Amino acid sequence: MPKIEPLYIPPKKKYDGAIRTAIYCRVSSHKKAQIESLAVQISALTNMVAYMPEHVLVDTYIDIASGSS
Repeated sequence: MPKIEPLYIPPKKKYDGAIRTAIYCRVSSHKKAQIESLAVQISALTNMVAYMPEHVLVDTYIDIASGSS
């Protein structure tokens, strides 16, 4: 499986009263389709926060969990 390099989005230095926001993305396995889904989730949520001027993205949490209990 090819290694996926994380995209680094630097934080803003000044928040100027903005709502500090984090996003959480989760998939249930390391399968290729799930990893692609993870990339789509990160992209969509990052874009969503970017279009909300009162919010600033401060962190992204990623969870890749096993589908079995």
